[in-house]
Amino acid sequence: MANLFAEGRVRLRLASGLYPKIEALRLEIQQSDAPDRDERLAVLADKYREVKLYANNNRRVQLDKTVAVYLGIVGKSDRTVFIESKEGSIDIMSLSYRNKRQEEYSEDLEIP
Repeated sequence: MANLFAEGRVRLRLASGLYPKIEALRLEIQQSDAPDRDERLAVLADKYREVKLYANNNRRVQLDKTVAVYLGIVGKSDRTVFIESKEGSIDIMSLSYRNKRQEEYSEDLEIP
């Protein structure tokens, strides 16, 4: 499953671990009396979506078009992405997201 984490960043997690949590949250929202209940359900459905990764014969991974648009790697734009593996997830980041993150933490992580 893909978590549309932030514009330019997608977090992939196994559906088997994430799906029950999403369903529990969906049920909680459905049973609530919140005035924005329908909007929250729509956002939940959009934020977590099933994706399939296909490896073609030249060992590249093809992403679902919706995920590619969210990452900003559509059309003839630069399709360079950065992969970061964590326990239980894989983050895919666009070049611009990765550069922004590097800039945000550059002073804190500077080694004299």
